[in-house]
Amino acid sequence: MANARTHFNTICEYLARSHDGVALGRVYGFNCAMQQGHPFITIINEDMGFRLHGRVRLQALALLGSKFWDPLNRTDEHGMDWVKVPAEHMMRWDRFAIEAMRCSKEGNQTAARIASTIANSQAAARENRPLAQPPAAVSRWTPSFILDAIKRAAGFSLSR
Repeated sequence: MANARTHFNTICEYLARSHDGVALGRVYGFNCAMQQGHPFITIINEDMGFRLHGRVRLQALALLGSKFWDPLNRTDEHGMDWVKVPAEHMMRWDRFAIEAMRCSKEGNQTAARIASTIANSQAAARENRPLAQPPAAVSRWTPSFILDAIKRAAGFSLSR
């Protein structure tokens, strides 16, 4: 069986060859694979770090010896998207690498969408104009709906 570094290099070369926008580099002092300048997998000694979210992150954390890891050694919520998976689970690294790449792509699109929304709302506030698209809750929580809910709640009673 190949050692961890060789397996990491094989995964990185495959991703760079078969997916546009994936490049190999060095960030935070670690060799890594990056998508649009953002690292999504890295090698840490004999273990591998994956930037994951959602169900895949939970699956990675369920493996024996896996734990949250932050490349900058921060202890707050910023490090919660990196998972360090030990070399004992090397055969699962391929799937986690592809999932990390997918999460990275989705994360970049989400960040761009959030930044655009914030910029639009700030511009609307400066110009004293309404938002282009009001939040969905605005249409549901009208004053008459709230008053009706209060009246219905007033009729409730707690009993044993």
